[in-house]
Amino acid sequence: MKRILVATDFSTRSDRATRRATLLAKRVQADLILAHVLDDDQPARKLKAEKREAEDLLSQLSLSINRDDGLSCSYRLAEGEAFFGILQTARDAQADLIVIGPHRRQLLQDIFVGTSAERIIRNSDIPVLMANGAPAGQYRRVMIATDLTPASADVVRQFQRLLTPHLHASEIMYAFPAPAQNQMRRAMLDEAAVGDYVAEEEDAAREGLAKFMREADVLDAKPVLQVNETKAAHTILAAATASNIDLLAIGVRSHTGLKKLLLGSTAENILASAQIDILAIPPG
Repeated sequence: MKRILVATDFSTRSDRATRRATLLAKRVQADLILAHVLDDDQPARKLKAEKREAEDLLSQLSLSINRDDGLSCSYRLAEGEAFFGILQTARDAQADLIVIGPHRRQLLQDIFVGTSAERIIRNSDIPVLMANGAPAGQYRRVMIATDLTPASADVVRQFQRLLTPHLHASEIMYAFPAPAQNQMRRAMLDEAAVGDYVAEEEDAAREGLAKFMREADVLDAKPVLQVNETKAAHTILAAATASNIDLLAIGVRSHTGLKKLLLGSTAENILASAQIDILAIPPG
């Protein structure tokens, strides 16, 4: 990884992203690029004043990072819609990773689809790191979520290409389905029979995960299996919490024949509710 671009709107949320990006850039020895997008739908005089203020703030911040963290840090300003400006700036800078802060969670209802964070992740050609957790130090424990598909193996390869040898996966997590479990319970079958069925599904999932890890060359990671009784996102996040994970890598998939990505309900729910950092990796 050579260049990390971090999006900032000078808020507390983006301060978190900037600090995480700085820590990661130091770890992987990458250059850091600060990016800010100005809303151009306003009077020219106001836009000019905001541009001057933003340049002052970005200049001070980049100099501070260069001095205090010993990093090569520059900044870029764009105008227009926030998500498009960040993506275009990342392309122009040939960035390897985009770092963003957590999306604004609503007080009464969590709305993720349509936010700038969601649109950046959905339309990005490169991985996007959503910095949700407090960046107190370097990442210690990393989990990669898999569904054992070829697309999921590509997520592992991209993770390794992006972060190896600086960071390795601690755990590979598979939330395996047991589709007949609820039907058996509704049919009032004995719990022992339900347990036997789930155990059989778990044995098959264990074999599938072991094969996946051999083929993806992640044998150093710990395999983690959990039956998916509710939503896969809840199962994955619960497993991450139990293992004290501070970075969770997930895949987003492309719509056949289109550049636009489909986050899928699992990825969308994880991104909407996670309290830990999430690395969203698009198809390679």
